[in-house]
Amino acid sequence: MNRYSFIKPREKKLFRLDSQIWVLFLFLVSSLYIVVQIIFVIMKGYIEASTIDYIERKNELDQKIYVLEENIKLIKAQEELHGKIIDRNKIVADSVSSLFELVPDSIYLTETVIHKDKLILKGFTPSKEVYNYMLLPPLKSIFSKTKTGFFPRENGWYSFVSESSSEKESIYEKN
Repeated sequence: MNRYSFIKPREKKLFRLDSQIWVLFLFLVSSLYIVVQIIFVIMKGYIEASTIDYIERKNELDQKIYVLEENIKLIKAQEELHGKIIDRNKIVADSVSSLFELVPDSIYLTETVIHKDKLILKGFTPSKEVYNYMLLPPLKSIFSKTKTGFFPRENGWYSFVSESSSEKESIYEKN
C-alpha cells in the first residue's frame, strides 16, 4: 500500500463542531422567528377582535347618546309647553275669577259651564241694557266671540243664555 501521508488518517465527521454550532444557531433563530410570528398573528387577531368589540360598543353608546339627546329635546319642549299651559291656565283662572267679581248684584247667575275654550252662562237680568253694559264688556275682553239670547219672564225680567268662546290657541297644537 502506498502511503502519501506521514500521519494516520482520521475519521471525518459529516458535520464538524463549528458547522454544528452554526446549524444549531440557525435552527434556534428560525424557531424563535416562527414563535414570534405566531405570537404576532395571535396578538393581531386579539387586537382586531377587541377593536371590533370596542367599535360596536362605541356605536351602541353613540346610539344611546343620540336617543338621550332626543329625549332631552322632547322633555325641554314639553317643559316649555307645560310652562305655557300653566301661564294660560293662570290667566284663564284669573279672568274667570275677575268675571265673577264683575257680575253686578242685579244680575243673577243660575248656571256656569266652563269648557276648554268656551264659557256658558245662564241667569236672570232686569233688562237687556243692564246685561249689555255691565256683563258683556268683561266677556268680550276675555273671549273672542260672545253670543247672548234673551227670553222675557213673567215678572218683567229677562232670562239669558250667553255662550262665549275663544279661538283655539296654537300652544295646544305645537309639538
